[in-house]
Amino acid sequence: MYATNFFETKILNLARSVNITAPQKMYIGLFINNPEDAGGGTEISYTGYTRKEIKFDAPATSGTGLEIKNSELITFSESNSTAGTVSYIGIFDAVSGGNMWLYGQLGTSIDIQSGVSPVIRAGMIKFIMTGNLNTYYRTAILNTLRGTGCPGFNAHLALMGGNPDSGGTEFSGSAYSRVPIRFNAPSEQPNGNSQMSNSELVVSPEATGFWGNLT
Repeated sequence: MYATNFFETKILNLARSVNITAPQKMYIGLFINNPEDAGGGTEISYTGYTRKEIKFDAPATSGTGLEIKNSELITFSESNSTAGTVSYIGIFDAVSGGNMWLYGQLGTSIDIQSGVSPVIRAGMIKFIMTGNLNTYYRTAILNTLRGTGCPGFNAHLALMGGNPDSGGTEFSGSAYSRVPIRFNAPSEQPNGNSQMSNSELVVSPEATGFWGNLT
């Protein structure tokens, strides 16, 4: 699955001191076409259809990332007519309306005919976070999809000798200190990703001795 622009903006805004308030429940909806990052698309519609609650397991390691997946079987109401082919899903914060947080394509499409009850087995809906985010941060973000809010923070730039996720250390002594960093509001880029950048020049204190090699 992929994060929508709505969810990406929430993730980035954490570094601008904006909390993520976790929904008490998340719901999965079935889509005929791709909702894409904007969270659009055409949701299936037939008599008796409603989104179903989805619950996620605790975040777990998956390759170089962290993963959550649905912990229970999800069964939708039986259709009484031919309604279309479901190829995508969306994850919402409301049983109707609301905001889409995640979306993705099914491995196998579901042809909704009369008498069909769409079923999604446990562990089939997965969201994996990779990239340059440490484990603490990824876990906190993923847990917002499990009902645990995530507080925003005042971002500070730290200078490191080596990758902090693999044994690198932060400079210390000789007048070193972290520097506050402020970001512009997130914006969508032409490639579909959301991005933000520092809004002001960031200048560290002047070193009074050797800090190390900045990598």
